[in-house]
Amino acid sequence: MAIENSAMAVIKASRPSFRNAHDKIAFAAHAAFLASGYTLVATGPPAFAEHALSSPPSDEVGIEGWNEFDDSYGFVYVKKDGSLSFTVLVKCLAMGDHLVIDALCSRDQDKEPISVDIKASDFDGGNESGNYADQYKDFGKLVKELNSGILGKIEREPTTGSAAPAAPSRSGTNERAEQTEFNPHDFEPYLPGFREPPILPSHHDDLLPGPGAGIYPRISPDIGGPMLIGPNDPRWFRPAGEQPGFPDFSLGVPPGARYDPVGPPDVPGFGPGRFARNPRRPPGNHPDLEPFGDPDLI
Repeated sequence: MAIENSAMAVIKASRPSFRNAHDKIAFAAHAAFLASGYTLVATGPPAFAEHALSSPPSDEVGIEGWNEFDDSYGFVYVKKDGSLSFTVLVKCLAMGDHLVIDALCSRDQDKEPISVDIKASDFDGGNESGNYADQYKDFGKLVKELNSGILGKIEREPTTGSAAPAAPSRSGTNERAEQTEFNPHDFEPYLPGFREPPILPSHHDDLLPGPGAGIYPRISPDIGGPMLIGPNDPRWFRPAGEQPGFPDFSLGVPPGARYDPVGPPDVPGFGPGRFARNPRRPPGNHPDLEPFGDPDLI
């Protein structure tokens, strides 16, 4: 990453001409790349070519044409890391008082560009004298923002062909698998403080009715059982520790199923016949609309 004194030395050695605050920020970004060991191979219009990143020029170039456009800047850098090298495409866009700097590395062309937004007026010294240090304000802070926003992120990316991280041991892999394996009995979808109702101690099924409200049904040894089941019943969970879900049972009435009465036996209005369709009413107004049998009362 760049050092403040090194970046300022690059600016003084290049002696660029600034038109506005955006020029100063864009060239400071360029100086930070050179101070970090990058080589400039294209700038200005050539940096906006279609294959500037995938097929960069091989020769180092100067800064001619770097601010040819009014509101945009482009730079292409190459850096060698041992026997390997990679390319970085940097594009800057002026938006009001801000300069948005995007950088894309050839190692990560399938990823989103690294971006940083810098407010130009925060670092514009406003002094157009020949002393470049006076033309910037808080130049050290600007270099830190460029390091943290772009350079640091590029250099933290692993290079192609670098040593791969050591594979975890088999015992460590098994331990993590055991920790992440889903256990139905450990599934607690309730809020803290929830107390589960008691479970009926005896066996029951559809032929032998179970308990009343407030008691969970008992889980049968075999998965088959009554139609009322509790939240820990294995029928809610799929095989091989998968997430809870509705079991893929075949449709139809299960063997041995019977009708559960909805009320006391032999009481009118509570039998199965109560769900039958009532006979069709004779034509005329509804009785509720004719109090005392006189349709003229309403």
